[in-house]
Order: sequence, then structure tokens, then C-alpha cells
Amino acid sequence: MIGVYKKGTICLEDLIKNARSNPEIDKAGAIVTFTGIVRSINADKIVKELEIDSYKEMAEKVLKKIANEEKKDGIIDIQIVHLIGKFLKGEDLVYVVILGEHRKECFETLERVINRYKSEAPFWKKEILESGKEFWIGDPINDIN
Repeated sequence: MIGVYKKGTICLEDLIKNARSNPEIDKAGAIVTFTGIVRSINADKIVKELEIDSYKEMAEKVLKKIANEEKKDGIIDIQIVHLIGKFLKGEDLVYVVILGEHRKECFETLERVINRYKSEAPFWKKEILESGKEFWIGDPINDIN
């Protein structure tokens, strides 16, 4: 599974179940996962709510590209799901699942995948602060040009 989904339509267990159903599961020695969640303190600001949006078609294209390029060195499958919508502190934002032959390669790949999607995929977030101020991080118009 790779894609952009509305909050509440998919969970980490769905991705793990999908990994376990991979026809090459008999080669696997590890499933490693990452769940990104909303933190309520960002720098010196108290975040009340976070809104995530994306250019869905482009984001999914980028996520698939990352997964395809990182599927090497004993990595059997990579799943990346980013959620969009409004989120409160502690709620899930993103899931990454790596299925591989050995844990070392899985953990190394997991870190690369996370760093890549954060810098390459067109996702934007609006922080709504407890003070009532709100602002977008990133520029949804210019970031895709």
C-alpha cells in the first residue's frame, strides 16, 4: 500500500497485514514500522491542531518512486501511507512499513525512506496554535512548481 488517505480510512495494522500477505514472505526476517504522530510542542509553540494537505496525485507518484528506488539489498516490500485531514496531538499522520530479509537493512531503509518523503513529497501542514494563531508551513502553491 502506498498512497495518501483521509484520516481514519486506514491504520498501521492494515499495512502489516498486507506485508504478511506478500508472496515473498518466506524470504523475510523482519517487518519494521514507523508511525509519525502529531507533537503538541513545536519549537516554542504549543500546537492545538494540525491540518495536513497535499497534491495527492503528485504525492502518490513521489511515494511510489521512493519505494521503488529503495527496494534493494534484501528489501522485499515498502509501504508508505500519509494521512491528510485535521489532527490533534498524538494522532497518527504517517505509516511506513518495510519488509525485508534482515533487520539491519530494514532499519537503514526505513530511515532513508522517512528522510526522503519528508523532503520530496508535496505535503503541507497548517499549525493551529493554542493562542489562536494559525499558519501554513511550506507554500502549497510554489512548492509544486
